[in-house]
Amino acid sequence: MAACPPLAGNINVALGKGDLPVATMSHPSGASCEVVLAGAHVTSWKTTDGVERLFVSSASNFGEGAAIRGGIPVCWPQFSGRGTLPKHGFVRTSAEWTIAEMASEARDEQSGGDCCRLVLTLSDTDATREVWPHAFEVRYTVTLTAADLTTSFEVVNTGDAPFSFTTALHTYFAVSDVAAVSVRGLSGLTYEDNAAGGTTATESAEEVRIGGEVDRVYLDAPDSVVLAYPTPTEGRLAIRKSAAFRDVVLWNLGEEKAPSMADLGAGEWRGYVCLEAGAIGTPVELAPQQTWRAEQSFACGPA
Repeated sequence: MAACPPLAGNINVALGKGDLPVATMSHPSGASCEVVLAGAHVTSWKTTDGVERLFVSSASNFGEGAAIRGGIPVCWPQFSGRGTLPKHGFVRTSAEWTIAEMASEARDEQSGGDCCRLVLTLSDTDATREVWPHAFEVRYTVTLTAADLTTSFEVVNTGDAPFSFTTALHTYFAVSDVAAVSVRGLSGLTYEDNAAGGTTATESAEEVRIGGEVDRVYLDAPDSVVLAYPTPTEGRLAIRKSAAFRDVVLWNLGEEKAPSMADLGAGEWRGYVCLEAGAIGTPVELAPQQTWRAEQSFACGPA
């Protein structure tokens, strides 16, 4: 790819909520993205029409060591409670992430046009080895174009022993009413239903709708699913993933359980749906000095 001068606005780092450093990526098209450096946590993605596409709770914690409720938490090396680590692992709350690269690129239209790119890295420390005794480096790349947002995750086993992990990029999409949206592309898949004690079932619906609590891991999902909004003017959002992310998670807490979540504002369970790429059902086994990569991207389009 050819280098180009910095794009107007490009990437700016400043203190945000809770005095946490935030990188704001501004694309000439009007699209933008915000990334809280602690946890490498994407908290905003606005498309060229100025519409915010990600949900962040009004009651979320913003502070060192706190998990932000919403946006795109990075779950690694453990998804949810599937292991001995704290829920969703430790990288989403780590203050040790560092900026490896801030750049703009001129690309041809087939590659999506000009882009802004932010790369963050994190390596093992004495603190991480106390809870997870492995040597690693992870690299998280956020790429913004006029058309889409892409988040790429890379894991390197820098030690001399193999390790395994589960992971997901736990995206909260903003919706006007979760009961009015639908998800397409999941029909025929086997899913683990964690709201029903982890039982498995087969999805029969062509359009999956959310009528209450839903907590499902769809196994061996296709590389593209669609979040359809209720009106033609709102259109649809396509979620694409690489094959290394084998699974897709669908989650909403539902009305009954929502009051039990202290960092979710009153009634805000209606305003989001989590639809995310992950490697969950079958843990990734990574040999010494080997690298694993996966990514997901989002693009909005007409209904």
